Amino acid sequence: MDNSSKILSSYQQYMEEQKKQQEQALKILEELKPVANRIFSTEDGKKVAGRMIKFCRLLEAEPRVLPPEELQRLQAQKDFVNLFVTKLVDREVFINILREI
Repeated sequence: MDNSSKILSSYQQYMEEQKKQQEQALKILEELKPVANRIFSTEDGKKVAGRMIKFCRLLEAEPRVLPPEELQRLQAQKDFVNLFVTKLVDREVFINILREI
């Protein structure tokens, strides 16, 4: 097997693993959706979610250049909020969260 074949094979394996991980993540998200809707429908849940969203918006206005590690950490925080607050809950729950901000 030449070098380009090894690279192609490695890439295909990587893509297959990524697909499996995405399918598993979607399954987990479907299981968590009713839980997230219940939690973020409570007054406390709306308050926490609203603060998380507001905090991420504050991070977007970062006025200085950050090292790669810091940028990665900030992006991870935003991704967490986007996944578990804005994309996991139903539209009505999300609108109620936004009303709390």
